[in-house]
Amino acid sequence: MFAKQFVKWFVLRTEYELSYKAEKGTGAGTILEEEEEFEEFIGEYHRLTNSDKALLITITVKKKKKKKEK
Repeated sequence: MFAKQFVKWFVLRTEYELSYKAEKGTGAGTILEEEEEFEEFIGEYHRLTNSDKALLITITVKKKKKKKEK
């Protein structure tokens, strides 16, 4: 039963975008798409949390394309 529920909520990496920025920073933030960007995020996370600043992490779920009916 657990496996069926897990599969129901499983989200593929292609179905969302993950981005981050300093809480008071300007702009939309940096989208994490490549492994190098994730490494940069880890460094930024440590830098900001060590200086008692907040980091905003945003997950944007992409809309699924609707199939056209004929």
